[in-house]
Amino acid sequence: MKRRIETDFAPQPVGPYSQAIEWDGWIWCAGMVGLDPRSGQLVEGGVAAEAERALRSLEAVLDAAGATFADVVKTTIFLTSMGDFAAVNEVYKAYVAEPYPARSTIAVAALPMGAKVEIETLPGYMPMRCDPLLVERFRAIAGDLVGAEHVRAIAHRTGSTDMGDLAQVMPIIHPYVGGAKGTSHGADFEIEDQNLIYLTNAKALASMVVDLLCDGAAVGREVLAKAKPPMTKEAYLEFQRRMSRREVYEG
Repeated sequence: MKRRIETDFAPQPVGPYSQAIEWDGWIWCAGMVGLDPRSGQLVEGGVAAEAERALRSLEAVLDAAGATFADVVKTTIFLTSMGDFAAVNEVYKAYVAEPYPARSTIAVAALPMGAKVEIETLPGYMPMRCDPLLVERFRAIAGDLVGAEHVRAIAHRTGSTDMGDLAQVMPIIHPYVGGAKGTSHGADFEIEDQNLIYLTNAKALASMVVDLLCDGAAVGREVLAKAKPPMTKEAYLEFQRRMSRREVYEG
């Protein structure tokens, strides 16, 4: 089932398309030019200003989908002149961090609204589906450590890490622990509660290993027996190969 992503902090579509579509855990973003979301007009200041505005709009669309530029796996930049590459690249690099998304930059004859640059993004990672039995076991362990009232399950987020991909072929659990402040992956990220982050987290994970392996790995065997991953390994690899293709058409 596909879901439309919308935000007022990016230009509204000027044709029959959406700002972004979420489908099967992927977010497909429409290309953005340097339109001011409020006026609907191109920003002034040349290609660098247009690139900045386009990236801010994409950032807003990603945010509306629950993602960030850290989740992006592929971008495509369209320029009306390759002479603008250095200026656009200078703006672009402020929005991405290592490991950088894959990227293509293509020169085109013209862009909508007379723009000089258009940027597309393709966030990655498939949906994280935590195994219900693993969740049940971990919830009990975490409850003993921090109190059941401090333990909760969260829905899928598009910034699901590669555990989302593993969840397609095997039972997984991806627990999170609080105790930090600031922006995830940001320069202001800071650990506040070292005991919770380091010790309590380690105790929970170690207890989970014991729970899975004790009594001849009875719980671990039960997890494997009841697990119903949505894909086989072969189906997952085929899906990724289909997503990673590039087609060229001659006019």
